[in-house]
Amino acid sequence: MSMITFGICALFFISTISALPAPGSSLYSAVIENKQNAPIQCTISWESLNGPLPNKDTITIDSMQSRIVNEQDIDMGTWTVAAIIKTIQCGDLVLNAPFQGVVSIQRLWKFSVEPNNIVSVGPNPKKP
Repeated sequence: MSMITFGICALFFISTISALPAPGSSLYSAVIENKQNAPIQCTISWESLNGPLPNKDTITIDSMQSRIVNEQDIDMGTWTVAAIIKTIQCGDLVLNAPFQGVVSIQRLWKFSVEPNNIVSVGPNPKKP
């Protein structure tokens, strides 16, 4: 009888873990550096545990400069939750979550907009 109980508990535990979001999708803020020779416009898309959010942030980054994409809080009525960055689009270049190297909850993760792609660099060493 205890083996059956153990099996049921194990199945419940495994199904609960598989329903959790992937750890790579937990990016709350970013630093985007423009390595191109001209200013570029970037659009950041967000999501919550309920799915994509309709609002997007659009920023312009001057050549060889960087900008911080701050966290967004979502008002859930009696509590707030931090939105997760889903997509970074700069010009025609698009980078979707999960982002390379992001393995847990991260803030101020650095991205570099190169001529042909957007590169996930890693934790920003210069935190404001």
